[in-house]
Amino acid sequence: MSADVRQLGRMTRGVIIALQAAVDDVERGHYDVEDRERLAGYLDNLAAALRSRRQAGRGLVVVEGERVDR
Repeated sequence: MSADVRQLGRMTRGVIIALQAAVDDVERGHYDVEDRERLAGYLDNLAAALRSRRQAGRGLVVVEGERVDR
């Protein structure tokens, strides 16, 4: 498995975790503009990597998150 594929896997896993953590907060109205922009940025980066022939590159972010209930 190449480093590019591993990075794409980490990015995908990170976005899934971020989305899971966001669902309840979004539904309750506890997700502010800054939170939504951050999540949208993660999704944009993953979408760009998925569309790219070469996943590794500048500007790609690996999302790591931990749920902390408010």
